[in-house]
Amino acid sequence: MGTGIDELMINVAFIAYRADRGRPDFDRLSHIPQLLAQPRRQATFKLHHCGAGRFLKRETLTKKTVVATVMSNLGLDLALEALGGRTVRIPVGDRYVVEEMLRGGYNLGGEQSGHVVFLDQTTTGDGLITALFVLALVVERGRRLSELRRIMQRTPQVLLNVRVREKREIANLPLVYRAIRAAESELERRGRVVVRYSGTEALARVMIEGENTDRIQRLAEDIVSAFQSEIGVE
Repeated sequence: MGTGIDELMINVAFIAYRADRGRPDFDRLSHIPQLLAQPRRQATFKLHHCGAGRFLKRETLTKKTVVATVMSNLGLDLALEALGGRTVRIPVGDRYVVEEMLRGGYNLGGEQSGHVVFLDQTTTGDGLITALFVLALVVERGRRLSELRRIMQRTPQVLLNVRVREKREIANLPLVYRAIRAAESELERRGRVVVRYSGTEALARVMIEGENTDRIQRLAEDIVSAFQSEIGVE
């Protein structure tokens, strides 16, 4: 069938070993992007979609719903809608993914960092389970993983970080608040604006998705400039 099983098995052997940090991290599948020839975040979006499509076809995707974070690409929502499914979005963090899955009775979720949770098998992200699922998907479809990734079209996305001296409520930052509202008004229903503080660093993260890359870049930079004016680090 030419499914590239040997390549996948090699990746399974290296599941979640993150050489850049020099430590094992077996709760995610981090080498799939090598086969997909794209960044991990994009690869994970498409892994979610492939998995959801398989579940929907077999009618085993609980409530036809996938749990994803606010940072997951809009293309995931659109692709699932085309298959008759939907996405529930929650804050960033695998624990929030699992909490929502348990609360809502869902069985598939994950985030762009590589965590994918199959609640019917486990209650946390598990790289081995994810890798085995990917192997099953490739064998079942009889196609290379690099081909399967094409079933989801990623919406253009801009993600900018700005260093801040404090993490004040967005509603209490008039310039930032107005810049966000202006971006949402310009994009209307053809894009998304997500602004949040990092949980571990003194950073504000600005993520915008939309049809036009130049437009979303400009809107994101406007919000970053507003942050710099109000609470940016000199």
